[in-house]
Amino acid sequence: MAEYLRQPIITVLGHVDSGKCVSGDSEVYVEGRYMRADELYHILRESCETFRTKSFRFSPSLGFTDSVVVGGVREYSDKLVGVRLASGYEVKTTPGHKFLVYRGGGVFEYIPAYRISIGDSVVGVGGEEFPVPVSDGEAISLIGSDNYGLSCHRVVGIKWYRGGFHVYDFSVEYNHNFIVGDVVVHNTSLLDKIRGTAVQLREAGGITQHIGASLFPRDTLYAMAGDLLKRFNFEIKVPGLLVIDTPGHEVFTNLRRRGGSASDIAILVVDVRRGFEPQTHESIQILMDRRVPFLVAANKIDLLHGWRPQNTFSFLESIRRQSEEVRYQLEEKLSYIVSALNTYGFDADRFDRVRNFRKTVAIVPVSAKTGEGIQELITILIGLVQRFMLDRLKIDPEAPGYAVVLEVSEEPGLGKVLKCIHVDGVIRVGDTVVGVGSEGLLKGHVRAILMPAPLDEIRDPRRKFRSIEESIPAAGIIINAPGLEEVYAGSTLYSLSREEDIEEYGRRLLQEVEAIKVDTDDVGVVVKADTLGSLEAMINYMRRRGIPIRKADIGVVSKRDVTEADVVRERDEDRGAILAFNVDITPDARELAESKRIPIFMGNILYRVVDDYLAWVAESAERRRRREFEALIKPGKFQVLEGYIFRRSKPAIFGIRVLGGVVRQKYPVINSRNGKKVGVIHQIQDRGKNIDSATKDMEVAISIREAVVGRDIDENDILYIDVPEEHARRLLRDFSDMLKGDELEVLREYIEFRRRFNPAWAR
Repeated sequence: MAEYLRQPIITVLGHVDSGKCVSGDSEVYVEGRYMRADELYHILRESCETFRTKSFRFSPSLGFTDSVVVGGVREYSDKLVGVRLASGYEVKTTPGHKFLVYRGGGVFEYIPAYRISIGDSVVGVGGEEFPVPVSDGEAISLIGSDNYGLSCHRVVGIKWYRGGFHVYDFSVEYNHNFIVGDVVVHNTSLLDKIRGTAVQLREAGGITQHIGASLFPRDTLYAMAGDLLKRFNFEIKVPGLLVIDTPGHEVFTNLRRRGGSASDIAILVVDVRRGFEPQTHESIQILMDRRVPFLVAANKIDLLHGWRPQNTFSFLESIRRQSEEVRYQLEEKLSYIVSALNTYGFDADRFDRVRNFRKTVAIVPVSAKTGEGIQELITILIGLVQRFMLDRLKIDPEAPGYAVVLEVSEEPGLGKVLKCIHVDGVIRVGDTVVGVGSEGLLKGHVRAILMPAPLDEIRDPRRKFRSIEESIPAAGIIINAPGLEEVYAGSTLYSLSREEDIEEYGRRLLQEVEAIKVDTDDVGVVVKADTLGSLEAMINYMRRRGIPIRKADIGVVSKRDVTEADVVRERDEDRGAILAFNVDITPDARELAESKRIPIFMGNILYRVVDDYLAWVAESAERRRRREFEALIKPGKFQVLEGYIFRRSKPAIFGIRVLGGVVRQKYPVINSRNGKKVGVIHQIQDRGKNIDSATKDMEVAISIREAVVGRDIDENDILYIDVPEEHARRLLRDFSDMLKGDELEVLREYIEFRRRFNPAWAR
């Protein structure tokens, strides 16, 4: 059979959802009840379950409509806004998450949490299905129906929370809003807008839902970007685009392929107003690691001061209708993005000024809210694919089926199934499939291949999948293959029609996994991760940061891991640690780690786990440095006060004035007059009270048992603390930044004094 082209696989990274998320304890309305946001996220991630919800619509009539939750993401935020309602419920969201506010007179407005004010009326739900107390103006009914109504909840308090929080967001079809604690919260990501635009174009074919992805066929792409394509006489050669539905690092790291990524090209979303933020830098690093080409979507142009939204999906049409001030403002913001990309070695420019797309990153200004710029984004995306990667998209139907496992989940009636992105070859029911897990090579047979039912059928949970006999790439599919239940997420599957191919492809899989895992006797940290993709990303990031690795594997933290870290700790205190990404620790391992005092850095954000470890290393090094510094004898200089000889010997007691540095108990003393040792300071008193030390300009009494006044010291003599040569050398070389100004001055003076007797002293 002849080769043909598959759809390119597109991923979205960066500022994908603008951090518009709700806290984990938020109550999200699904399936006629409320469920915690963190619980809903984990169920969506670990199973193929579909959840029905209600979302607010403005047309064709004002009210709520049935919708389906099509995905969820988890992010991290260092601050939340708590919006307390008159009903007593508090909705905690990231500052950018929007609430639907009723302004009166039939006017509604989406307002971000940081702009919500006490007294605002937040749109929510009421009636029998959503009971809302109505007393003292708590809820004001706007619209009612037999099934459910629309109400407004008065805001009575605003509170900011700061710290570290996991936050969650959910994609809901069509209206892009959902209900949290009886009120409507909203989110429109760029991915939502592209998908929503395609849904509106059903006469052109719309979109086809895959497992974990959306397929935009060629006809739909023509409909979305047709005007621009006609202007440049541009022909779409690829059969469509397969866009991964869940944006962000978590899925991207599992889209791994030997030597790179299964993602063909990525869209890096940047908030045009804020430029590069921490997640943008993290995204750039991972794109560079996997060598994935990308373009930049400079989102939120509609929020530029003075921007006038236009009824078009074309940025070029819209920008012509903007004021000179707005155009200047946009150019200024884009220049910051260009500069940030330059720091990573990328040339970049606005897409319509790029002359060489192979050498220059294209920046496409867009609005996820209005859709302006989507035409150009789609066109440039397709153009890059067709110009530079058609060879990569060629597939051979006779070749073994090749898929990447996104995750392993439990599906009622089927048991454990594999959510996969099908990249090459053909996968058929009955094929032998091989993968790799913790026990080595895994083998089974494809019992079923499943894809989502059409959206009008997916509302019925009994009909949410349809079975297919074979899968043609690129596709997002579920594979039911008994024997493959323990396969690594992020690993490769081969679907084979010939038994004689099993040994060869099995060997390839094992070699691929062993190339990622680390198992040495070197001095280094122990690394554990939940998937092969995240393990690979973590190892790459750690190597860039110069962190040596002793062991790196997939799975929970075990006693063996703690023992490995303890062995390293005996040789290097800083490397005797465990870094665990998105995995748990067994109880016996936790107990052993506590008894051995082995630090374990755990978390769900890859880069934060590594950075927390590096911060601990820095703190540990600083503590050690401080201990070493404190163990050294510090420089000091003082003068014997005339008329203050209290005792001449055994011990000699006399008054002094500290001229610089520090004078401390048990410090040895030397006389500057003749370079002879005087003895060791036994006690220091200030106004009759014993003190440990005295500093510059203090006048105190000291005692030295070995000294005799008149023989070893006299009134007005200048004495130094007798700093040992090695201590003086280290203080000057390693700790000069920790010495006070007068201490450093006395140290240098003291070294010059000692070199009068020995020119090589402390060199």
